[in-house]
Amino acid sequence: KLCSKKILKNVSFLFFVTSLFILILIFLPQVEDSVQDFIISYGLFGVFLIAFLADMLMQPIGPDIPLFIGIIFGLNPLHVLGLVLLASYLATFLGYYLGLKFGKDGFLKIYSEKKYLTLKHRYNKYNLIVPFAAFTPIPYVPICWISGVFRMNQIKFFLYALIPRTIRLSLVALFALGIL
Repeated sequence: KLCSKKILKNVSFLFFVTSLFILILIFLPQVEDSVQDFIISYGLFGVFLIAFLADMLMQPIGPDIPLFIGIIFGLNPLHVLGLVLLASYLATFLGYYLGLKFGKDGFLKIYSEKKYLTLKHRYNKYNLIVPFAAFTPIPYVPICWISGVFRMNQIKFFLYALIPRTIRLSLVALFALGIL
């Protein structure tokens, strides 16, 4: 009986992830068009707002999209990069501090103690996940939250998060300018 519950749980999770992936593939072009329209309408404020929300909320686009669109549509590249970095830094700080504030108690309201301990063990074992998430397209938002939940050293967290994030977004800006 326990085995069948585990199988059902795994199948349900796989179905959810597959459905989410299909929805993202279907609706991502419309989302990108909406982001583009918002940036065209609101300029640098639009770039900042979309970049902040992209790094604060779990959704399919990252701050790369408003950065790239802002530069492609002729906004000052240094201003765009600076605002996207500022938005990303603010979202990183906020995500970390939300994790600190709600911590273990907040996590346990949603997940079990066993899940908490398993995740904590993995997080501590692979704490280089922070710079990896900051530099790659893997989900960065939950890593910031989890870093706060598990009370990662603040200086270490911000160095691990902000340096790779700065490099990544700077490379995207150079790519948008056609330099890379």
